[in-house]
Amino acid sequence: DLQELSDSVRGADRDPQAFSGRYFKMSNDIDVQKVTNFTPIGNQLKGAGLENMLAFSGIFDGDGHTVYGVKEYYSSGMSLGLFGIVRDGTIKNLTVAKSSFEGSAAIGALVGLSIGKTTIENCHVASDVTVKATNYAAGLCGSAMPSPEGADSKLTINRSTNAASVEASFAAGILSTNQQVEVQIENSGNMG
Repeated sequence: DLQELSDSVRGADRDPQAFSGRYFKMSNDIDVQKVTNFTPIGNQLKGAGLENMLAFSGIFDGDGHTVYGVKEYYSSGMSLGLFGIVRDGTIKNLTVAKSSFEGSAAIGALVGLSIGKTTIENCHVASDVTVKATNYAAGLCGSAMPSPEGADSKLTINRSTNAASVEASFAAGILSTNQQVEVQIENSGNMG
C-alpha cells in the first residue's frame, strides 16, 4: 500500500495539490523489507529543479503504528525519506524503524524535503535507523524551503523525536537546513 501511494504521487502529473485534503490512515504496522529499493512517497529522483519535484500534499496518519524495513539507496538522489517531499501536508502519529536511507542531499528518515506549510506531529525515528547523505541530512526532516509561489510557509514539528544515526555534511537530528522565514519546533528532541 505504501508503494502504491508512492506510485500515485509519482503519477499525479506534478500537480502540487493533487493530494491536498486527502486523508490516509494506517490500520497496522507495515514491514516493507522485501522491497529492494523503496521509492520515496514524493521525491526528486530525476535531478535538481522544481520541474523534477513530486510532492505529497495530503494528511498521513500513522495512528500510532510503525513502518519497518525501508531501504532507500540512491547515490545521486535528492529529497529522500519515507516521504521524500511533503508540500503543505501533514505527517502524524508515525514511527520509522529498522530502516536505512542514503542519497545526495535533503535526506531524512521521515521527510526529506518540506515545502510550504507542513506539519510533523507525534512522529518518531528509532535508534535502529541510519541516514547518510553528502549534504543536509536529519532524522526527522532533511530540509525545509518556502513555497516557490511565495505563499505562506511554515514547518511545524511537535511532539516528535529522533534516535537515528545521521551522517552528512550539515547533519542534524530534527532539521538540517532551513530556508523558511518561520519554523516552529516544540516538545521534540534528538537522541541520535
